[in-house]
Amino acid sequence: MNCCIIGIGQFGYAAALQLIENGNQVCVIDKNISIISNIQDKVSYAICLDVVDEQSLAMIDINTFDVIILAMGNNFEQLVIIAGLLRKKFSIPLIICRANNDQQKIILHMIGIEYVVLTEKESALKLIDRISVGYGYFNRIADNYSLNYIHCKKSWINMTIEEIKNKYP
Repeated sequence: MNCCIIGIGQFGYAAALQLIENGNQVCVIDKNISIISNIQDKVSYAICLDVVDEQSLAMIDINTFDVIILAMGNNFEQLVIIAGLLRKKFSIPLIICRANNDQQKIILHMIGIEYVVLTEKESALKLIDRISVGYGYFNRIADNYSLNYIHCKKSWINMTIEEIKNKYP
């Protein structure tokens, strides 16, 4: 997969390294040259550029990417402009945006961004679920649904969850 991350803070940096580790091509873009210098040897491409308009997106041949991650956390107005341009003017299969709060998430959904990440909120939920639910491997799928991995006792084999619940209250 050919990925581009715009905005290399903690989230963007971690995402870039994990995408590389998973075998993907990763281009990172940030306006800060020292950030680009620190990551350029770890990714496929590193570009120092302040992405602010359609021309800057076209200049980096943005249509060649399968996934764009907008990880700019400090300038929501710029994030909305770039996200809107990507959605309306370019053919990007998947655009992922980082939002700082629920209001930003709503606005991003309104302009057509389907996948919005609330990094701090999601991290907190994952941590709290892990320490308070009592299962070692708990993954929240939606607000009211989760996937849990539990050790299956031999006596439970061929029983439904309801049967186990009734037999071992």
